[in-house]
Amino acid sequence: MLSNRFSRPNKGRPGRSALTSQSSEDTRQTIYLILSGINSPRSLAVWLLYSHSEHDQLVDLSFNPLDYNELIDARDALISTELLSKMKALSTTVNQRAVAYEKFLESEELCRATNSRLLRRHETFNTVHAVVHTASRYAAETLGMIDFDELLRSGAWGPGTTASLKGSRLAASTKYVHDGTSTRSLLTLHESLRNLGFAPHWTAKYSISNGSRLLFVPKNAKTHRTIAAEPDLNLWYQKAVGLMIRKRLKRRRVDLDDQSRNQDQARRAFLSPLTTIDLRAASDTIATECVREILPRDWFNLLCILRSPSVVLDGKRIILEKFSSMGNGFTFELESLI
Repeated sequence: MLSNRFSRPNKGRPGRSALTSQSSEDTRQTIYLILSGINSPRSLAVWLLYSHSEHDQLVDLSFNPLDYNELIDARDALISTELLSKMKALSTTVNQRAVAYEKFLESEELCRATNSRLLRRHETFNTVHAVVHTASRYAAETLGMIDFDELLRSGAWGPGTTASLKGSRLAASTKYVHDGTSTRSLLTLHESLRNLGFAPHWTAKYSISNGSRLLFVPKNAKTHRTIAAEPDLNLWYQKAVGLMIRKRLKRRRVDLDDQSRNQDQARRAFLSPLTTIDLRAASDTIATECVREILPRDWFNLLCILRSPSVVLDGKRIILEKFSSMGNGFTFELESLI
């Protein structure tokens, strides 16, 4: 048995009455109880690294299912490895922002290679053309015609950050009166619609922006997550298109507002020799040429007007190979359609 190799954490010294100290002690006790209860080689390794403050080694632990012959052993190792992966109190020397930016660049390189390959599609096999043709026909039948009345009825701002707003000024009511930013192509469309009496009239005025701000938000102990803070006006229209795609997917029995089907499929997979997958960097690898190949031309052109063609980080502008990223108001719906 491995349990006798777990050393129980020392109790706090008498007189240690600070709430933070008590909370830390309670956390250690809880982690000990969980890992000793799992009682596997990996849970022991995790406890030793955690209790001896070897937190850099701890977050570098990886899980490979091929290292295990028994499902139970693999399960225990995975649970142990992931248990502390999002613990903010770990003391590491990892530059989570730098790791996230490196992954952002890797995703951009994947999109660049995909764009290049699709632009040379005459060199690809006929089977690829057949798949793209089937996908584009499905997308066209799902999306149908663009309804600009519906577009303008569907627009909204959420509670999130925009390219020019952050902190405590994120209420939707603020965004209708705050002078914000817009890409040039969208501002031209917006002004044309407003002159024709279609676009909504609010008091905010917009200056030209080249694109979004690249931000980093917490993900886990090893890395942050990159998101884009979109230009204000773009986000309003992006969310409108996202809602339109969401409604059209429902007609295909793909309901993004109801997770019960996914939950049922996951349950069925658990009870049978099936599995579920979570694709890495799925939102960051929607290559522009893939979207061009699949979407009807009018929808692609509209989404091109609404997207940010670049992001800015530390004053540096980066032209995007991906079509859209997390933060764009239609990324999830577009990703789901594709």
